[in-house]
Amino acid sequence: MAKNLSTTTDKWIRQIPQGKMSDNELVKLMKEYVDYDSIDWKGGRLSGTTFENTKSISELCAFIFPEFMLQNPLHADVHKGLRKIEAEILGQVLNLYNAPQTGCALLSGGGSESLGLAVLAARNRARSRGIRWPEVIMCRTAHSSIDKACHYFRIKLVKVDYDYTTWTANVKQMASKINRNTCLLIASAPDYPHGLIDDIKAISMLAQKHSIPCHIDACMGGFLLPFAEEAGFALPLFDFRLPGVTSISADIHKYGCSPKEKVLMMFRNRELRSHAIYTCVDWCGGVYATPTYQGSRAGGNIACAWGVMNMLGREGYVERAKRVISSAHKLREAAKKIHGIEVVGNPQTHVNKYFWQFLYQVYNTQPGVIDKFISDLTESVAVLVNLGGAAAAEGAAAIYGKAAAIPDRSIVGELASFFVENNLNVPKSV
Repeated sequence: MAKNLSTTTDKWIRQIPQGKMSDNELVKLMKEYVDYDSIDWKGGRLSGTTFENTKSISELCAFIFPEFMLQNPLHADVHKGLRKIEAEILGQVLNLYNAPQTGCALLSGGGSESLGLAVLAARNRARSRGIRWPEVIMCRTAHSSIDKACHYFRIKLVKVDYDYTTWTANVKQMASKINRNTCLLIASAPDYPHGLIDDIKAISMLAQKHSIPCHIDACMGGFLLPFAEEAGFALPLFDFRLPGVTSISADIHKYGCSPKEKVLMMFRNRELRSHAIYTCVDWCGGVYATPTYQGSRAGGNIACAWGVMNMLGREGYVERAKRVISSAHKLREAAKKIHGIEVVGNPQTHVNKYFWQFLYQVYNTQPGVIDKFISDLTESVAVLVNLGGAAAAEGAAAIYGKAAAIPDRSIVGELASFFVENNLNVPKSV
């Protein structure tokens, strides 16, 4: 595993240089680091990593970022333009999701943080109502960031199975798990493992019946779902038009095409949002209050998100939604005709699940990419079918296969933790 991250010829900078590096030295060194990438992630043939690689967007962000890179929205009284930009982002996306007049939002640093804020707000709301040990209910197809949030905030997480016909959350099982400690129900739009949209209407009605908050994880579909209908694809309701929906998370840095670390966490009203905001009033350094986990935040990334949203406009997002969803549907229908493949559920948007997952991104819609992929897929599956049980996995596939077969999941967790830590270490000098 460690060998994949470096070679014996690598030179590592192990301490801050004694003297300054010249501009030429820095540029040369940085170019070497850029060239470390041996996988062509810009060519449109890679799934699940980078969502956008449009020259005009990159050039716009390269212009905007230096103007705001030293600004911090924590100091709203100083950086007034940045404060206005952030407020406009919140308002624009709330409008996309048909939020009521009472609707409000927070701009977080990622999908994991937004889902964490949804869980935190629900927990704090429950505690304010006398619930000492709050519980969250979700399908096991919901994103693992919710597991992480419940781990961080000491909340009992109750998982239900998916419906084996639709592969979406089993609403009846969710209903059976509700008790007086339940503080939140979660639905996915779509889920990450299968690309399927849960029965959000049914789950939100269940939440409304029991006066429980209902969060919609639209991080993956955040900037596709609101434009799908206009692009020609009918979808069931997924937003604040459903009265039982109380919060929604939506990534701008995926199909919104902005640089990383920009996600909206929307709330139906300020009362629920207030439970996610942290304040400290008895610190000797003064009053401290932040809207999200982070204190200081990168103004440059916020400004870039605003710039991209306004450059593309509604027309640009509708056009992108049409390309992505059309291509995903084309792949779905082609896969159904390949002997040896079974499509999981009925993916409606951009993720197709077979015996592996394919996440369709904007840059996967480049000319010829989908046709080439279908051709390669057909050929590869035919080879595997002919090999039968003799097919042997190699590389990362072998690692994932072995991990799935290990009954003691703590061992798998230790391996995953080792991998994460190994990525953060400078190799010991020889």
